Amino acid sequence: MSFDAPFDTVNTEILICGDAHGKFAHILDATERLDPQAVVLLGDMEFKRAAHIELAPIRDRLLHPRKPRHRHRAAWANLMNSELADRCIDGRVVVLPDGTRLAGLGGVFREKVWAPPLLPAHASYDAWLESLQSGWQKRESM
Repeated sequence: MSFDAPFDTVNTEILICGDAHGKFAHILDATERLDPQAVVLLGDMEFKRAAHIELAPIRDRLLHPRKPRHRHRAAWANLMNSELADRCIDGRVVVLPDGTRLAGLGGVFREKVWAPPLLPAHASYDAWLESLQSGWQKRESM
C-alpha cells in the first residue's frame, strides 16, 4: 500500500472515525475540511453499496483495521469485495506519508472483559495476565 503525497507537503493529522453505521457524509465532510493524511474507519461501517463508491472522494487515504463482522452479509461484501478491500490493515503495519507507522489490530468486543457501563473485569494488564489459565505463555507486563 502506498500513499503518493511527498513528505514535505503532507498534513500529519489522522482522522479516526468509529461506528458510522452506513452514514458517511459527516466523514467525507470532515475529511474535506481537515485534509488528514489518513482516515481510519473503526467499528460497524455497514456499507449499503460498494465501499469504493460510498467513499470515492477519500479512497486514496482510507484505511480500516479489521475485516468487519456485520450483521448483514451484504454490508460485509460491500467492503471486502470492493476496490478498498486491500486497505484493510488488520495484522500489519503501514507507513503513512509523514513516516508514521500505523498498526491495524482488529478484533471483537468481549463483554466478559468489559461491558459498559459496568467496570472492567480486570483492573490492569497484570491482573488480566494473572487470570489466564496456568501453562499459557505469558509475556512481560506492558
